[in-house]
Amino acid sequence: FWNFISHKVVKGICSNVLNKYSYQDKEGYILVNSSIRALYGKKDSQQLHIDSNLPGCNHILGLQFCIPLDKFDKENGATQIVEGSNKYKKYPPDKNKLPKELKDDLKYLNLEPTDLCVFSTSLWHSSSEKKSLSRRAAIFLNFGRWFLKPAFDNANNIPDDIFVQLSEE
Repeated sequence: FWNFISHKVVKGICSNVLNKYSYQDKEGYILVNSSIRALYGKKDSQQLHIDSNLPGCNHILGLQFCIPLDKFDKENGATQIVEGSNKYKKYPPDKNKLPKELKDDLKYLNLEPTDLCVFSTSLWHSSSEKKSLSRRAAIFLNFGRWFLKPAFDNANNIPDDIFVQLSEE
């Protein structure tokens, strides 16, 4: 994970987006969560959701980075998003019952292994139905503004021999 978390592209995107509108545009950001998720076998579509728990904020509070390890497509469960939903001041409807006017905004993100997909944590998204038996896995990194509470106490769970090598950056 360290190579992904500290990659210059990831850091550049986070700095440009998550520092914007902060004091002097430089208050910083944190790693809120990191994980690898793998789906095996056929699966129903996931409930549309947001990762920020704060729908429709005026400014982006968090970014979700998805790095596919396998192909994401309509057979293997592509990520689906509702374009523009990061501005909605409500949560997605239960059981993905989108009103007719929003169904046209539902888009499928077909991704290849090692692509980088980045979106606001307020964007309505989910995995679509997985029709194939093959594995679909990805690395997820969730970064947020400095004042958000991380999902885990990363700093206190880093072994001392690694922690002493880290910089303030």
